[in-house]
Amino acid sequence: MWRTHSSVQRSHSCERLSGPHFAILVSPCGLYWSQPHTLTTKPSSPQAPEAELREAARILGAHRVDMLSYEDQRLESAPIDNVRLELVTAIRRAKPQLVITFDPHGANRHPDHMAISRFVSDAVSAAADPRWYPDTGPAHQIERLLWPYPMLAFELARTADLANRPGIDFLIDTSAFWEKKQAAITAHRTQLPGLRKLFFDKGDVTKTLSVEAFRLGWGQRPDPAPAGDFYCT
Repeated sequence: MWRTHSSVQRSHSCERLSGPHFAILVSPCGLYWSQPHTLTTKPSSPQAPEAELREAARILGAHRVDMLSYEDQRLESAPIDNVRLELVTAIRRAKPQLVITFDPHGANRHPDHMAISRFVSDAVSAAADPRWYPDTGPAHQIERLLWPYPMLAFELARTADLANRPGIDFLIDTSAFWEKKQAAITAHRTQLPGLRKLFFDKGDVTKTLSVEAFRLGWGQRPDPAPAGDFYCT
């Protein structure tokens, strides 16, 4: 996910957003099944997962959604230069301040998650170097690369003293948006069996969807940490 904004007002050490924008880039989109899936429902058409993603993005207010056309569970074997070119092009087009992707372990060690983490880290560096793919536009340096904290959402919501846990550099209160998050998650109908277990079936749904935690992968570390705003310095 890329995040940028059109104007900024500063208050102490934090930037307050006016007109925030964010874009989503996804690969793959669950179009390939090599074995039975217990956490998903096979879609009625190959277009179903993409349609669900675009509906979720619409609910959340994403300004752009891009899809990379690589097969589910085979991303790690995709041509490196092809993926780098597509990601660098996307970064230079969107010019984000923040990029959020999986950590190097892919959250749950899914091979696609680990692969996209590597590819994104590589592309963030390449996008800042004008020698790479000059035809894709001016070089762009992001401010921060973030990884979601590797804890299940319902466990995060009921864990005490999150601020003192190492690896939580940003702790974001999303309580004002929990209903919108619930609607966006529910839009992923073919993945709903698994998503229910992660977000809805355990604990208080309101609390589960009211907090998010992130680790800094690259960029300026907030001081103090955890920060409650992505743009705190």
